[in-house]
Amino acid sequence: MTLPLICSLSKADRQTKRSIINIVKTTNTDDAKVKEVIAFVKNSGGMEYATMKMNEYQAKAFEVLETFPDSVYRRSLKDLVRYTTERNH
Repeated sequence: MTLPLICSLSKADRQTKRSIINIVKTTNTDDAKVKEVIAFVKNSGGMEYATMKMNEYQAKAFEVLETFPDSVYRRSLKDLVRYTTERNH
């Protein structure tokens, strides 16, 4: 499971939680069911939560990297963090 889904499930009522987990476990190859799960995650704030956490970890990574002397390696690591957190799919 991914962080957005875990967050969304943590806020869902029992019936919705069971339904979504069942879809993930048993009908995850059905496009309509997958779209249902995606809509559930988007509508329940799962993506926003995951984005917030990603930004927190990005900031922490930059903080740690700043403790090292400036070098091509540090800049490359910062670029890698930026790439993984700021790219558009």
